[in-house]
Amino acid sequence: MEAKDLISSGKEAFSILRELDRIRRALGPFRPDVKSLLINYRDRSSEMKTLIHVPDDLRRELRDVEIPAYEGYVITETFDAESMNRLEHPWLLQNGKWILDPTRLPRSEKYFVIMKGRVGSDILKQLVAVTAPSSPRCYDDRDAYWIHSAIRDPTILEKIWADLEVEDVSVDVRVGVERSFASGIPKDVRRALEAERDIMRAISSGDRDEEARAKYRYRLATRTTRVTHAEIYQTVSKLVSGEIFRGFVTVDPPYELCSIAPTQMGTLIPEKVAVGVETDLNLKRQAAQGTLLFMKKQFADKVSQEFKGLVK
Repeated sequence: MEAKDLISSGKEAFSILRELDRIRRALGPFRPDVKSLLINYRDRSSEMKTLIHVPDDLRRELRDVEIPAYEGYVITETFDAESMNRLEHPWLLQNGKWILDPTRLPRSEKYFVIMKGRVGSDILKQLVAVTAPSSPRCYDDRDAYWIHSAIRDPTILEKIWADLEVEDVSVDVRVGVERSFASGIPKDVRRALEAERDIMRAISSGDRDEEARAKYRYRLATRTTRVTHAEIYQTVSKLVSGEIFRGFVTVDPPYELCSIAPTQMGTLIPEKVAVGVETDLNLKRQAAQGTLLFMKKQFADKVSQEFKGLVK
């Protein structure tokens, strides 16, 4: 089956193939052959390289070639496929169309046209499957999160593109840290934090009586500790920062750690920390899997150490 037939048969499943099919039909006289597609999963940018054929008889036949200027896509570069020389502005954008005068091309028959644009989040979901568990496999000293990423239906895609790459495929793993803080924070500080949490819940529920009782418990709890609200906030923020928290998580190749950010839940102590990991997928490596480990016992020890330094 030819690439154009595969595009046509698969375009109902892949929105990006519908877009590709429109471009292919617009470039029809040039017998377009899509060579590569590069998508950045994180920022949703894309770059498509298409080989077009412009023989002498076609130059004489065509006055201009018009391609609709699809929203979000621009023709950025054109290269002579034989010499690989970059051509200076052979395409002009006029009235919502890209216009090419074939007489402006050098005497070659093949050219690479590079188009750049944006990919919708719905297209990414159709193209790549990403899995991250909400609950880890728990051990005494660590939590293990299994992660998986894969290109969907690669048997169709690898017959359309000579090279397809989806870079920076990101997985957001929500690592639970509340228990590590609970076991590492001194009892008097923990009581103050629990009372503050109860105040927030009471305010949210609208229960004025429970709010008053929670505020009373909070006043009692804060009398027994010399640690201020600001000190607790600064210490917790430092512990869940990328600089510190990164030392307590590891991930298997081909994944790499890329971002760390706490998910604040209305109190000083976050329930989870969002750990972002990334990998690249392509037609040779169509899937990736690995385990993210959170060394929760070591982190709880670090929490205890930091708060002991506060109460001295």
